[in-house]
Amino acid sequence: MQTFGEQLTAARKAKGMTQDALAKAAAVTRQTISSWERGRTIPDIDTVRRLSDILGADLIQVDEGQSAAPIVEAAPEVEEQTAPAAAGRRQIKKRWMIAGAAALVCVVLLVFLLFPRKSAPAGGGDGFNAEYYQQETPNEAGKAYIAFDNRIWDETGDNSVYQCYEFKMFEKNGVAFTITHVEVELLGKSGAVRSATLNASDLQANSINGDIAPYGSTTITGGFPKGEFLRGGIAVYGNDANGAPLTFYSLIEF
Repeated sequence: MQTFGEQLTAARKAKGMTQDALAKAAAVTRQTISSWERGRTIPDIDTVRRLSDILGADLIQVDEGQSAAPIVEAAPEVEEQTAPAAAGRRQIKKRWMIAGAAALVCVVLLVFLLFPRKSAPAGGGDGFNAEYYQQETPNEAGKAYIAFDNRIWDETGDNSVYQCYEFKMFEKNGVAFTITHVEVELLGKSGAVRSATLNASDLQANSINGDIAPYGSTTITGGFPKGEFLRGGIAVYGNDANGAPLTFYSLIEF
């Protein structure tokens, strides 16, 4: 089966639309369309429905390593069902929960470049403190544990001077984790530090899933003109399903 990115590319070309035209119609950036088509991220279900309406195609949300998730409304439940039917319904619900938790959601944090200098996150001091973001949170039994898979890449084509970064967070202990807020810092070559804090409402407004299911994931992605920044740090604060307050840190080098 085609990936979502392949479906989106084929449907857009069949419609005779450029990435810019589709981005305007869908109220997103061209870089977001490019990221979807390249398979780096996938949109949420509501956005997939909107794209399907714009392109006149039945797009199916497919995430790497996941089964296809057709965009259909859930059928009403009935009280009496046979055992096989009930088991099948539970399996469908489970698949939807996993797909939703593992979906790569993205927000481009270009606003950092527009922010005046602000105080660094707690522990960061007046400058950028790399050791602060290299802290190791203990992995304790019965508590959620978030691991990071960081990466950077350079956009090609029209955005050859645009550099992107990604903080992808995975829950490893099978305990749900709810993000209360996220602090991000960027260190520029000039030594200036740009910082921002995303609280729960900010995460929701930017379509970032702050509720990480057991063994689920979420992603924060950003970008800026290539060569202007040296490194970035993130501190993720929240509580696990057992009520334990936890903080996880990560550092990425540009």
